[in-house]
Amino acid sequence: MGPDTNPRKKTAESLKKTRLPEAAVVVVVALVGLATAPTEAAAIETIAVSVGRFNYARPNPETEIGMELRFAPRKWNLAPMMGLAGTDDGVAFVYGGLRRELRLDSKWSLTPSFAGSLYDRGGGHDLGGPIEFRSALEISFQTGRRSRVGLAIYHLSNAGIHRRNPGSNSVVLTLSLPVSRR
Repeated sequence: MGPDTNPRKKTAESLKKTRLPEAAVVVVVALVGLATAPTEAAAIETIAVSVGRFNYARPNPETEIGMELRFAPRKWNLAPMMGLAGTDDGVAFVYGGLRRELRLDSKWSLTPSFAGSLYDRGGGHDLGGPIEFRSALEISFQTGRRSRVGLAIYHLSNAGIHRRNPGSNSVVLTLSLPVSRR
């Protein structure tokens, strides 16, 4: 059996091709997380809870609930965040990334964010693999001293690093409550 026809070699080569991009993404996400991690627990400004529809544009969208820790802004006014979400079909994912609040006036804000994510499909939508990226846009209204109510849309996909990349779009209502007093 020649080197080109050895099935074990082909399997090992395809495994290296599929695992190398995942490992690189995990390393990059971890480094970004470490570089922007808060130095103390008091840096958590708010906790946001959310409820909405996961994969809303497809037949049989799932109900989603989530929670996000939002840290104080740092360099360039970028604020670290980390969160988790799950659906009634067993989808679960955790994510970590950066967000930037853009004040529209004294009460309204528009906040784009980007995060790396680890995804488990459970009995729900197959997004192609465990490494996904979450890009979001939230519009929110300040209801109290630092409390906010908002509406967020986000896209979750693997950016083509896996063989399948169907992506998912979600819409959620958010309630953001302050953690510390200022």
